[in-house]
Amino acid sequence: MAAYYNDVHNKLATGIPHYLPNDDKQLYLDYTNLKDYSVYGGEATVQARWDNGLSARLSYAYTNEQLPKDSEGHTINNQYIPARHHSLTARVDWDKQFTRNYGLRLSLNGRFLSDVKNVEFIDYYDISKGTSTIHYPAYTLWKFSAVQQFGKAFKVTAAIDNLLDYRPKYHYFNSPLTDGINLMVGVSVDIDRLF
Repeated sequence: MAAYYNDVHNKLATGIPHYLPNDDKQLYLDYTNLKDYSVYGGEATVQARWDNGLSARLSYAYTNEQLPKDSEGHTINNQYIPARHHSLTARVDWDKQFTRNYGLRLSLNGRFLSDVKNVEFIDYYDISKGTSTIHYPAYTLWKFSAVQQFGKAFKVTAAIDNLLDYRPKYHYFNSPLTDGINLMVGVSVDIDRLF
């Protein structure tokens, strides 16, 4: 278990999009320093291993960003990817060596990320249109894999990524890069163990 608090001065971020005086075709995003910025949170992990080959691990993390305010008291939010307050990761493994020449490992791991809201420009090319609050929903991604060991040198792996077939409604700065379930199969040969 751990907790932290970071007080950051002059954090590098991006400023308001703008055009240069003599160039109305190229949009610029200058770097700026946020005078005051702080983030705090904590993390807790539990894990266990049993004699039957089963093991499990569960981790939870909480993160909270305190963004600076301008002279009128409005929050300055230049973050492309705001922190999600809650995240949870889980992993369960089962290992079994059936014979000297055959073993099997099954793994299920996943993560959950809570929803988050972010203030963003409606149109980066025309900031006079103002900002709106964008809601990025919570999501969970899971992966199942099976690894079979044949002798000392051969392994066959099969994995299903994004087991629950999560697909974002739209892809943007804070959405996972997935377009559905992925099935992967692989074979590996450890050459130095062949002989």
